Amino acid sequence: MEKMEKAGGYGIDPNDALAYNNRGDAYYNKGEYDRAVADYTEALRINPNNAIVYNNRGYAYKEKGEYDRAVADFTAALRINPNYAGAKDGLEETRARQSR
Repeated sequence: MEKMEKAGGYGIDPNDALAYNNRGDAYYNKGEYDRAVADYTEALRINPNNAIVYNNRGYAYKEKGEYDRAVADFTAALRINPNYAGAKDGLEETRARQSR
């Protein structure tokens, strides 16, 4: 049986990128952006070609005011999936905030 990581009351398989992404979403929805970024980063360590996770982490960085990192993540998501509307929107929103 694989060792499960215990954090936030959730057991996570340390090789399950989807589980880290989902927990990151839960943290994001609670406004816990640092924890969300940590889980999205772990998901990307496991699967570095996931446009959804780059997009999600981009939104978390945007909420933290880390616009350069957000732009980098939205851009990475679009490199993987050039038609990803969520990443296009996130990139546009972030650039608008940067110009304020």
